[in-house]
Amino acid sequence: MTGDSQLRFVDEKHLLGGPDPAVIYTTHVLPEKIAIDLAYARSHSLGGDVRILARTLALPFALALDRVRARQGILRVWFRAATSASLLALVFVLAASRLP
Repeated sequence: MTGDSQLRFVDEKHLLGGPDPAVIYTTHVLPEKIAIDLAYARSHSLGGDVRILARTLALPFALALDRVRARQGILRVWFRAATSASLLALVFVLAASRLP
């Protein structure tokens, strides 16, 4: 149901966005998932399972926080561009008002 490999590759769709997703999956993603699952099988413990469950329960909140941060980044870029455009427009208006 859940595990370290599922948590590590929660955004797998993003990783497979290249020109040949099948090749990327079979050469990069799948071997890493198998390695993660084998490491778990070799060293699983109750504490490790509790950690995985806690990370799984926290995942929706972490994803929501990432979305909020991404939106804030977009707003910062937009605000900077809007501020620059406003200042430039103000300069043009002031320069035009000084023309005879």
